[in-house]
Amino acid sequence: MISFIGSSLVMAGESKRGNNDGDDDTQFRYSFFEASKEKILGNLLKAEQLFLHCVELNGKEPAPHYELANIYFLSNSLSQAVTHAEKAYKLDESNIWYRLFLADLYLKTKKYKESAAIFESLVEDYPNYIDYYFDWAAVYLNAGKLKNALVVYDKIEQIIGVTEELSIQKERIYLNLDKLDEAVKEIEKLIDSNPNKPEYYELLSELYRANNKLDKAMEVMDLLLKVDPENAFVHLFLYDYYRNKGEFEKSNSELKLAFGNSNVDLKTKMGIMVYYLQITETNADKKAEAFELFDLLIEAHPQDAEGFTLYGDFLEREGKIAEAREKFRQAVAIRPDMHQVWRKIIFIGSTLKDSIALLSDSQSGIDLFPSVPFFYMCHGVANIQLKKFDEAIESLVLGRDVIIDQIATSLTINSLLGDAYNEVKNFEESDKAYDAVLRIDSNNIAVLNNYSYYLSLRKDNMERAKEMSMKTNVLDSNNATYLDTYGWILYQMDDFAGAIIWLQKAIDNGGDDHAVIVEHLGDAQFKLGKKELGIQNWIKAKELGKGSDLLEEKILKKDLVE
Repeated sequence: MISFIGSSLVMAGESKRGNNDGDDDTQFRYSFFEASKEKILGNLLKAEQLFLHCVELNGKEPAPHYELANIYFLSNSLSQAVTHAEKAYKLDESNIWYRLFLADLYLKTKKYKESAAIFESLVEDYPNYIDYYFDWAAVYLNAGKLKNALVVYDKIEQIIGVTEELSIQKERIYLNLDKLDEAVKEIEKLIDSNPNKPEYYELLSELYRANNKLDKAMEVMDLLLKVDPENAFVHLFLYDYYRNKGEFEKSNSELKLAFGNSNVDLKTKMGIMVYYLQITETNADKKAEAFELFDLLIEAHPQDAEGFTLYGDFLEREGKIAEAREKFRQAVAIRPDMHQVWRKIIFIGSTLKDSIALLSDSQSGIDLFPSVPFFYMCHGVANIQLKKFDEAIESLVLGRDVIIDQIATSLTINSLLGDAYNEVKNFEESDKAYDAVLRIDSNNIAVLNNYSYYLSLRKDNMERAKEMSMKTNVLDSNNATYLDTYGWILYQMDDFAGAIIWLQKAIDNGGDDHAVIVEHLGDAQFKLGKKELGIQNWIKAKELGKGSDLLEEKILKKDLVE
């Protein structure tokens, strides 16, 4: 529907007006000019007052009423808008803009009969102006008078002939009226008007299929193949047709043909693959089909990142995480801005313990998303794993600097910084980083354990180390690592008997296959005079794997080396 809001399209004095003496006429023109100016400036209240004054000066002039109707429409005072629009129209029925504006207001106020009457009069006066016919039909559609709308569309068709817009609109109306045969005729008219256009056959086939007339739809497909033998739509139809008939081998064959055809849009294929993702959760037999379809999909759409991403999700769910990472890599090669896909790549690298890839991928993330701390954090982790502690510190500090209201990330970065600074023996910064975590999360068990263990190695602030380590064991009482830390702190405080008790608890809770824990127990036993037992545990620690740097020397000398 056309909108007719704006400045007056008929200036005062140009339409019918009653007799006025010169002074009144001058005053009217001046007030109208001032009102129009205020309206343009957006001073609608002042404009309204001036236009009302114009009405008082000359009630037979339509232009002020038209302008008032516009102002009231803008202020959503539709009743007043209609009143003044009606007055403007009655005072000058020949003015096309008054008629159109009133018809529009009638439609907006649901006075459909009155609106339709105006458009009917307009098409009588301007029989070749097609837009008025369409506006007239739109009024009937809004009023729910579908049959009346059809009559108007038939009039349009008589003037301009069969068109896609008209036929599809009429088809929808007939379907709403539950007249399938008439709807079919409308699409058939389209086909007759342009028998070489495949889209019209597709429309007719879909119409039959939606109404469960599959055999009729199949007949249309035969016609379509004669017009367009390579038509991709046919394969999707046949896939659905055979599936509904239970002929699954034929159905799958047609689906593969559709997936291998680049003319079938990716969105349609993605919808089908989402269905496969769902059914393969409970039906393992469909997984082979799903993999084959995914291969066909990305072969047909090698430049669409979404297909590779969905394929990666499927592979990841199936536990094929290395293959999933490859698909995700292909996706970001096409669309590097896919932030969440980069995260998936990095998580997989972490899961695979692929530190080199983790370092490279997180650097790509930093380059693409320099304000996202997650990528700096992962870059720091990779450097720590590769024992590049200075580089790790640099990345983690940069990541910490871009954090905005991300408490969990901040805690993780500071925790990692505590570890990295400790490795380079910058104990002051290490302690600051750990303290920053504990100020926010006093029960952060990983920091409590690492912080207390590193303090014990330095024999620094031992009482605090003991307090923090005890807290970890209260929070998690059967963890071999935390039990070992507390036992080692007691050892460093020369409580060798107490150390043996806690270190033995660590052994009993799974620490018997950890070289460092077994070595610690041997050290405590040796200190307490149980030298043979201590040496046996050093030998066992060596057999288990890497203990301390002094383990070989202890065994060789059969003496405690510190």
